[in-house]
Amino acid sequence: MFDKDNFYRSLLNDMLTFVAVLDSKGVVLFCNNSPLNIAGLKLEEIQGKKFYDAPWFANTRKEIKYDIEQCTRGEKTMREIQYIASDGSFRWMEWNIYPTWNKQGKIQYLIPEGRDITEYKKKEEQLRQSQKMDVLGKFTGGIAHDYNNILAIIKGFTELINNSIDNDTKLTKYTHQIQRATERGAVLTRKLLTFTQQKIADIQVINLNDQLNELQPILEKTLTPNIILIYELADNLWSLELNSGDLEDVIINMSINAMHSMESGGQLSIRTLNKTFDEKESHHLSITGDYVLFMISDTGCGMDNQTKEKIFEPFFSTKKEEGTGLGLSQVFNFMKQVKGEIEVFSELDIGTRFVLYFPATHKMITEKILLSEDKQRNFHGTETLLIVDDEPSMLDLAYEILTEKGYTVFTAINGKKALIVLEQEKIDLIVSDVIMPQMNGYQLANHVQTHYPHIKIQIASGFESNHHTIMEDERLRLNILYKPYNSYDLLMKVRDLLDDC
Repeated sequence: MFDKDNFYRSLLNDMLTFVAVLDSKGVVLFCNNSPLNIAGLKLEEIQGKKFYDAPWFANTRKEIKYDIEQCTRGEKTMREIQYIASDGSFRWMEWNIYPTWNKQGKIQYLIPEGRDITEYKKKEEQLRQSQKMDVLGKFTGGIAHDYNNILAIIKGFTELINNSIDNDTKLTKYTHQIQRATERGAVLTRKLLTFTQQKIADIQVINLNDQLNELQPILEKTLTPNIILIYELADNLWSLELNSGDLEDVIINMSINAMHSMESGGQLSIRTLNKTFDEKESHHLSITGDYVLFMISDTGCGMDNQTKEKIFEPFFSTKKEEGTGLGLSQVFNFMKQVKGEIEVFSELDIGTRFVLYFPATHKMITEKILLSEDKQRNFHGTETLLIVDDEPSMLDLAYEILTEKGYTVFTAINGKKALIVLEQEKIDLIVSDVIMPQMNGYQLANHVQTHYPHIKIQIASGFESNHHTIMEDERLRLNILYKPYNSYDLLMKVRDLLDDC
């Protein structure tokens, strides 16, 4: 004999969606298995109780109570809410609660229906983060060219002033400070481009202890006087293979974050260590082999678990209007780029410890030393050069640097004006910016390669986009002169190209 009631009950219990039946006052009469299983409950534990008192709604009880009150007045409600699963995790549910009426036109039951949309919300958040990074990338790329032009002008003319000063120690000190500031600005732009994956950083073999020792005076000045800085650096530390500028930024960034967590003062400890991981030791990190550990600990306010889960997200900040929310996400991206790992340990009112695991390299560190022949090179020349840039001050700077060494120099404000000069003058080499109106540097270079194949070309750029015109000669892209450059960089590039027969 067909048991209709049991059939429908069994059908509801097998559904993946959340279905419940409440009386007209919001008391639970029935609930299917789907939400009960998620919460680890039995029907008897919630039956006869107010729906909004169910354990799922510990953090959204007011919202559910409001929806039921609306529904008892004959209105259908719909919202997205978070609910708590049996393992303590938060999940997302899309809710509809609607009334049903009896033959007399009175509300008889309230029917909540829910659909788990946790995975959808995760994908939505991933898309949102991707869009944020895309916007940041476009913004960074847009300003990098103009910003580096400005830095190049400041740096270049400061260098010319410095070369003209005779034994004036005070003025030389001032010009060095200006040059140092422009170098820091250029490093900042490169880091932003690297962070948004617009530019690949240069890799060097370095020693972390050396980097920390160089930074110690800067860190001591940056941290407030009531914060004690302690170093515990391991002897014979293994080398790392990464970008030293990015590593410096990570160390300073994390130190400043620690300082902000210790408003009343405290202690910042930095420690390094060599460690070899086997498969048993590294199961939770999925790393094996030789690693250099960088540990930075503070005695600050600490973080709760909810904050700790979000600290590496772009634009998440605990500093409100004062923070950009890019610091720790930049650290996280950097560790992924170097194939390292990062762990965070934190307790409220006790402090926070970050452990960064860097893959070690056993390559030898090679110092950057200019060869004696480079130091003694004669950068003078008698060739005729054409400088193309849409920034007039950059044209003036290049003109001053090159004419001082004996070159005949013509300038053009854009690619089309450069073509006019080429028709009228015998040019040996062109130095051209990439991003220019009317005709960009790559388009100009392709034209020159086709119609004036004897002319050497040096491409310069403050920002290298991945969406450029395809070059007939790939070497042009691989030999870019990045702004802001100094006179040595420009003269060396020019002389190397002219001497390369």
